[in-house]
Amino acid sequence: MVPLPLVDSLDSITIAVSCPVSWDAMHGDRRTRFCNSCQQDVHDVSELTTAEAVQLLTRWAKSPCLRIYRRQDGRVMTADCLNRRERAWKWLRRYSAPAAALFALVFWVGCSKPLMGAVCWPEENTAALDAQLSEHTGRTAPTEPTDAEAEPTDAAARHEAETRR
Repeated sequence: MVPLPLVDSLDSITIAVSCPVSWDAMHGDRRTRFCNSCQQDVHDVSELTTAEAVQLLTRWAKSPCLRIYRRQDGRVMTADCLNRRERAWKWLRRYSAPAAALFALVFWVGCSKPLMGAVCWPEENTAALDAQLSEHTGRTAPTEPTDAEAEPTDAAARHEAETRR
């Protein structure tokens, strides 16, 4: 079974003859005003929600008088109709949290690995690496001081060690 596209009943509305009376000349509120010329209520669909407008169309036996605005794509504007900016913000609100979570997850996993240039060598290969370093650069690798060199015991030896550094 092939699903049929939904047709919005508001978009199929056509007004054969528009009322010659100005909306500003009618008395009433922003949603409904009374026209003295045709003695009927005129409803502004742009101030109604889609559900209210559809209910208004189905409730009356004859067609009610309507004031409608159409968007460039031909759709009838209602109070719950979103403009381009509102649709963009709605899209951002819907998809920004999952996108941020995915972004954080990817970079969190990426940061848990060693950074470029920070190499961790196993302890047993240090002698071979020191030899390769001295072969390529002509310098020897720094060595750790032995226990005897680590801490001089008397004050004169400490002073001499500090001046060497």
